[in-house]
Amino acid sequence: MAVFKFGFDEKEYQRLQSGEINDKDFLNNVINTEANRKSIIEQLLSYHEVEGGIEVKGFDITEATYNPSTQNGKVTLTYTRNYFYTCSDIKKNYADKETWAFKIDADNRLLIIDAPDLEVLSPGDEF
Repeated sequence: MAVFKFGFDEKEYQRLQSGEINDKDFLNNVINTEANRKSIIEQLLSYHEVEGGIEVKGFDITEATYNPSTQNGKVTLTYTRNYFYTCSDIKKNYADKETWAFKIDADNRLLIIDAPDLEVLSPGDEF
């Protein structure tokens, strides 16, 4: 399992606690740095094995739920897998989504996201 630990600003957390921003906005504000987004994209890519090339240019947070009393929640990311086969000039795109659990460690100002390792299947595994 990949575990991401992203730091956040105390003011952002206070805005979440006071209801000034919602769960989704808080997660977007914390995750939306170049380094954090790159880490998540690398995890999304690890779920897919292909011959040829694959890229995930980005993702969106489409759903988020957070329970302030337990400081636990779930986040759903949607993304597009872009496959390309240069020699045959074939390109395919597939929409996908993942739902991951997270916890907010307010004392250490960390958003901790648990991204499970999925079994990667190749086309030959079907037979």
